Amino acid sequence: MKFSMPAHNPRLAHLTHALAAAHRATNTTARRRAFALASRHARGQDVYLAPGEERCPYTGQPRTPTAEGETIRALIDALRASGTRITIPLLEECHQARVDLRVRRAAGRPSWVPPLDMRLHDHLVRRTREAVEERGLPTPTEWEWPLAQVVDYDPARRLWLVRAEYRYEDSQRAGPGWHGKAYVSGVKDDRVWVERVDRPTNSVEVALAALTPAAEHRAREEGRRV
Repeated sequence: MKFSMPAHNPRLAHLTHALAAAHRATNTTARRRAFALASRHARGQDVYLAPGEERCPYTGQPRTPTAEGETIRALIDALRASGTRITIPLLEECHQARVDLRVRRAAGRPSWVPPLDMRLHDHLVRRTREAVEERGLPTPTEWEWPLAQVVDYDPARRLWLVRAEYRYEDSQRAGPGWHGKAYVSGVKDDRVWVERVDRPTNSVEVALAALTPAAEHRAREEGRRV
C-alpha cells in the first residue's frame, strides 16, 4: 500500500523534526524561519546552515559543518532528487500531520502521554540503536535509524518503543511497499535491553505481549504461578 504525501513520507517527516530540533523551534515564527531556510536550499537559492555553522566567504559552503546540518542538507537533497518540491506550506502541512498523528495515537491509549522533548526522543532512539548493535540484532532491509521514532514511552517503568516505516521491494510483481518494524527497550540493572518486535504496533504493552510465550500467557490466565 502506497501512502500519500506528506503525512506518511518518513523522510519528509524526519526533515521537519530535524529542523525543529536544530533551531529549537518552539513557536510558529521560529519553525517557519527554519522551514524557509530549508526551502531556499531546496530551490538552489542558498546553502542551508544549521545553528552553530559558519559560512565560508569564498565557497558559500559550511566552514564548520555540524552533524545536524549535514543530516538536514542530506534529507533536503534526497527529497529534491526524488522529485519532492519542498515549500514552506508543504513543511507546515507535514508538521501538522505529525502533530495530529500523535494526538490520534494518544487518544487511543488509556492515559495521555505528552509529546516527548526532542532531545529525550533522540536520546532514546540512540540508546536503542546502541543496544541493538551491541547485541548484534538484525535490522530489516532498508531500515534507516534517522527515520526511527519513539511512538510510546512509559517513564515510570523506563520502557519505550522505537518504530520506523520503510519501503521494501516485496517482489518484482508486487513492487515496493511500506513496512513497519519496532524495537521495545527498557532499563534493567542500569543497562539497556532491547528486543525486536516483528509485528506492527505503536504500544509498549502490545510489544511486550508479543514477546511473551503463549504458555506463559495461558498460565497467567489460569492463575498459575509463572
